Amino acid sequence: MKGFWHVVEAGIVAVVAFLVLMQFYSIPDIKTDWGKTRLVVQSRDILYSLDRSGINWFNASEVSERLRFAFNNSNVVYDLKIENAVRSDIKVACFCNDSEYAFISSALRPFVLNGRDIDFTVIKQEPSNVIFSELYDVIVLFDSPLKGYYSSMMSFLSSDKGIMLIRDLREEDFSEQSDGKELKGIFGLEWSSSPESASALVFSPAIEEGMLAYPVVRNFYAFPNSSGQRIESPHVFGNFISGERVVQKDGDMTRSVLVQQDSNHSALIVNAGVSNGLGRTAWLSGGPDTEDRRVLMKAVIAWLAGDTEHVIDEKMSKQLAVVPFIKLYNKDMFEPVEIVLTLGHRY
Repeated sequence: MKGFWHVVEAGIVAVVAFLVLMQFYSIPDIKTDWGKTRLVVQSRDILYSLDRSGINWFNASEVSERLRFAFNNSNVVYDLKIENAVRSDIKVACFCNDSEYAFISSALRPFVLNGRDIDFTVIKQEPSNVIFSELYDVIVLFDSPLKGYYSSMMSFLSSDKGIMLIRDLREEDFSEQSDGKELKGIFGLEWSSSPESASALVFSPAIEEGMLAYPVVRNFYAFPNSSGQRIESPHVFGNFISGERVVQKDGDMTRSVLVQQDSNHSALIVNAGVSNGLGRTAWLSGGPDTEDRRVLMKAVIAWLAGDTEHVIDEKMSKQLAVVPFIKLYNKDMFEPVEIVLTLGHRY
């Protein structure tokens, strides 16, 4: 029996020795770990100091110059982006005629939001030759046929881009011989059998803060109109649905942004995560050139462009650290953004 316990004790000692040895093996390299920690702490201090100095985080040249000075004599490269923000420079391709281009251009005039400039570059393109080029953030279509463009549109959207369709629709448009595949699969639309209505249009009461379409409503009330004033809430739009009975295909009223008060017929439907979880689309019923529709157009296109601003876009072979910094803008609207600084080696 005594010999048995000697064997047990020897086994316990061996196990303990193994565990101690493994513990030492699992201890991270102190020099490497401390170097990364010091880099993160230093980077947070830099971001905080730059913010306190009043830097314009959306100005690429200013941010690049200040960071280059801060990381002087360092072999570290860096990338900086701003998330959850209205982008400051949005490139739009309009496949439209002259009058449609005039409407889009007048709607997308530059303005100031939370102390920074928001600019749109609108390029007129031939509506009979639609090309989904990734040079643009948003593509606007009017009467150009959609049939045959399904794959091109999905490829464009998979690069986290946006497509807006502005058109009065009819039941025959939803047939497979027409644009049905694209209207249903890309824009999330469906023709309803419910009777027509002539009531006014309002933002869907189902939309709440944090939901997919909420930024469109938020933008509408925060973006100024041509006189520099902001539209007061709640706003009621005149009925510009012309015999249309369009609904969101899954009955999701949180994506039916603009609806008739006494029916579920929509004038504006948005969709997100369309292609491989990326990309955004919007359909807006055709209508008159009114001040509220111009502001709505601006609000939708800003949402379609996405909410990530790539201020410094640097390629790196190895990431060393990712340092986030939260900043709140609230002069014109509540906009808590996340400034993300990524550090690494180029090679």
